[in-house]
This record gives sequence, C-alpha cells and structure tokens, in this order.
Amino acid sequence: MAWTIPKRWTVLSSIGTAEINQELNENMNLLKGTRSVFCINGLYAAGSNATGSLLAVPGVPLLSITKTMSAVDSDLLVTFQGGVYTSTAFASGDFDITINGIDHLFPRFAINEQNMWRGYMASLQIPGFAAGVHSAQLKWRAAGGTLNVDASTSYSVACYEVPKVAVV
Repeated sequence: MAWTIPKRWTVLSSIGTAEINQELNENMNLLKGTRSVFCINGLYAAGSNATGSLLAVPGVPLLSITKTMSAVDSDLLVTFQGGVYTSTAFASGDFDITINGIDHLFPRFAINEQNMWRGYMASLQIPGFAAGVHSAQLKWRAAGGTLNVDASTSYSVACYEVPKVAVV
C-alpha cells in the first residue's frame, strides 16, 4: 500500500475497520520498513536425500505469500533456520525456497566430518514479485555425500516485504 496522509480525528468520529487498518497498520508498516508476509516454525518429518535433486523438506507445508506492494516498490526478504545430519565426511548441500515454481537457492553449506549434525541459517533478498498471492515451498538437496533431516530438528522460515529505499 502507498503512504496516506494521516486523517485528523475529531472527538465523535466514526471509525471503520478499513480506516483503522490504513491509518495504523499500513502506514506503520511503511514507517518501520518491513512487513511479515508469512512465518512457519515447527518440527517436521525425517527424510534422506542423496539424489542431488531439489526435494520438498518432508512435512513442511506449501506456503502462501501475500504481497501488498509492487515489484518496483518492494523486495521479499526470506530467512531460514534448520539443520541436517550426515554420516559421510565432506558432505554439502543446499536449501532452497521455490516461489511460483522458481528456485531461489540459499548459500551452499558444507560438513567436513562424518556423523555430524550441522545447524544452518541464511537469508535471501529476492526482487521482482508483484503484489498478490504467491506460493512457496521449502526444498533441499545433497550436492555431495548423504544428508538427512530428522524429526527432532526445528525448521523456521519467515518472509518479509521490504520497501525499496529511493536513492537521492
């Protein structure tokens, strides 16, 4: 939403839900600079991946992103936290957020020791998404070695709509 000049309230003003949302919620989101568009947090099913192909992280639901600003006015900032286990030394892999069928890889991780669990955190700023509803899926793959996700690892994905700042 675009910034609107705040309304001047009088003592006996009748205020509707749409006005409150615009005056408080939308204008404050623009002032603070970011707007959360989805967030998941939880424990999901176990799985193994030695294929080299991107697969959905087991049990993580398909996500829905509702973006309110245009692609010109904002980017998506996606953050991820999770982990993997490897029984082989020198394993590596990728986590990915697929939005509208387009893969967006987080930076590759590597585990140099065998029988090792490794936590992983990363973020991506992704431009080019118009206002509207977009579908997203968290995926992963092994690039080398065998990787496992287990049901005791918590995964967290958050997405924020970040306004672009005009450079003067």
